[in-house]
Amino acid sequence: MATIFLNGEFLEADQARVSAFDAGLTHGVGLFETMSATLSESGEAEVVRVHDHLDRLAASAKA
Repeated sequence: MATIFLNGEFLEADQARVSAFDAGLTHGVGLFETMSATLSESGEAEVVRVHDHLDRLAASAKA
């Protein structure tokens, strides 16, 4: 099952709900960043070049 981050919390995809009046739906407002993750030698997930992604995400949010 897919996990969704919505309004500050992680939800199972079938539990996520968005208002019909949400700006993302009514006006196409959105902010997207795709990140790749790998498993470290210790088995922990690590986002590849995470700081670059977060910098781009912050710059997009300011625009």
